[in-house]
Amino acid sequence: MEGFPEEVKAFLFMVVSDSLPLQEMWRSGDMEKGTGGDGKRVLGICCKRQRSVLIHDAEKDTQMRGIKFRSFLSALCVPIFDQDKSLLGAFLMIAEKPEVFTNEHKFALERAARDYGPTLAGMRRVTQTEEEKEETGERFKLLFSPVVLGFTACALMLLGIWLLSPPAKEAPQTTATAQPREITHEVPDVAARFLTNLQEGQFEQAWLLLSPPLRKRWASADFMRAWANWVAEGENSEILKQRQISKLQRHNNQTQITLLESPVSGDREHWNWELQEIDGEWGISKVSGPVKSP
Repeated sequence: MEGFPEEVKAFLFMVVSDSLPLQEMWRSGDMEKGTGGDGKRVLGICCKRQRSVLIHDAEKDTQMRGIKFRSFLSALCVPIFDQDKSLLGAFLMIAEKPEVFTNEHKFALERAARDYGPTLAGMRRVTQTEEEKEETGERFKLLFSPVVLGFTACALMLLGIWLLSPPAKEAPQTTATAQPREITHEVPDVAARFLTNLQEGQFEQAWLLLSPPLRKRWASADFMRAWANWVAEGENSEILKQRQISKLQRHNNQTQITLLESPVSGDREHWNWELQEIDGEWGISKVSGPVKSP
């Protein structure tokens, strides 16, 4: 997948409540200014049509007529939905040059939106749990509580690694001191699919994402039985649904994935998973929580 150019500026917007407009939750870098009128127009078109909007050149695009002051020439906006296809928010990316974004960028961002839909849905549920007893102003305070900000950080750390980093380059192999390759989008992609499959009860699909050596040690039937039994206990099903990937860290030829505790009562331990690259393919090589691999 082609990497996003370094000059791209990214924003995350979230639907706070049914009666309030989209609210900006995050922006990349150290930008002091948010989106201008042109950004709001692209965002409005995206949310009204509920499909992606790709602007190649704002000066020539008929959708951008009437804008006096332009903050960008290229833009890409992708909606984020929950499992019921209700709008949760949107990703917006802008650039000062024309012809910056391609259809491949659009497909990549749409895939990210599908992966992070559950995260935003969880954040939305947190803000709505107090809806019956809190006024709108109080819900805004809840929106920026440590729990919700933690969810945001988890999602956007992974998004930043996946989408905004330069394309991975092959490390030179001519010396013994050659550095390992950078983490590519394949790593968070595999980790996110593994987590999503577990959350949706698709244990056989999750097993297929294990590395070949781990699949040899951990038979499919044993893997599915172990996860099904764990999910059936107490609040474990809700704990699994609320868990999010919070950190990726490279250790030699492996990458460690950390999932922090969810806000569900009784959820107290970090989960650590490891991924390993074998013959150019990444797979889950070790699971250290909540079910432990052999």
